[in-house]
Amino acid sequence: MKSAIIFLFIALVSLNGQAQTNEDLIGEWAMESAADVGEDVTAQQDPHNERWIEFQSNGSFKSDGRPFGRDAGQWTYDDASHTLALKSNSGDNESKWLVHFDGDKLSWRGLGEGNKATMIVTYMRMP
Repeated sequence: MKSAIIFLFIALVSLNGQAQTNEDLIGEWAMESAADVGEDVTAQQDPHNERWIEFQSNGSFKSDGRPFGRDAGQWTYDDASHTLALKSNSGDNESKWLVHFDGDKLSWRGLGEGNKATMIVTYMRMP
């Protein structure tokens, strides 16, 4: 099941829905859903329906929402690999994500070890 979900996500990314430039990511995004190994974990990741992230044009980001609280740091997006890298200013949270961008919806699949490689998170652009 896990490999089928990952294959489906990679297939979707290979279509025309990926972000083309950093500018496509700039703005505020509200978390819509989260899945881990295909299981919906939105209630654990965003129990108060308030998590968000903002990508700023200067390469910085900020985010907030319970249960994880405020965070800030730097972001980069690699057009060729469709990879988003986040580096927290706190120094203990670095992550890379394969990005699928479709209009006002942004889906990320974690890259790396442990649960980072099994997470798929979806955000909606905030007005």
